[in-house]
Amino acid sequence: DSKAEFSGVQGQNNWYFGYREVTIDGHGINYQVDPVDDFLQFSETMWTGTGWDLDPSGAAPWTMMDVEAVHPNGVNNGNEQWAIRRWVNAEFVDITPLAVTWHVRKQNANTCCNGVTGALHTNGIRVNTAVIGTADGVGITNTFYINAAAGDKIDLILSPVGTDGQAQDGALRL
Repeated sequence: DSKAEFSGVQGQNNWYFGYREVTIDGHGINYQVDPVDDFLQFSETMWTGTGWDLDPSGAAPWTMMDVEAVHPNGVNNGNEQWAIRRWVNAEFVDITPLAVTWHVRKQNANTCCNGVTGALHTNGIRVNTAVIGTADGVGITNTFYINAAAGDKIDLILSPVGTDGQAQDGALRL
């Protein structure tokens, strides 16, 4: 449970919090992510006391993650960065099937911007996705079943790529 087990300790309950530098790795939304090289873990200096923030001073890039609120960074504010919640099956047993229920919404009530893409990745492969274009506050809930082998990396990502395919980051939340 990424809400109940959210913390400022990387690896606690097998949860890791970080981001991907999409602009730097040069691959877009449809690229198979390298689960090791493309995941950059937030450092302990990025913990604000309540969440993770790539720049805790409050300036761009806007990549951040709280218990429920998540914000990626778009190319309109520097590099495109995805916010990533990662759970690692470190129990050394296969979990088949593992039901992963996740939710994505655009929380900010203003009507600007192009939306957001939320996606579920297993070992870097996108297995489930949802694109949200409007700020209805409701969003979409998905349940996806994974045959999770010991050591598998399950990532929930939030990308600034919206309904128009552009990586803008205005008013997004996961």
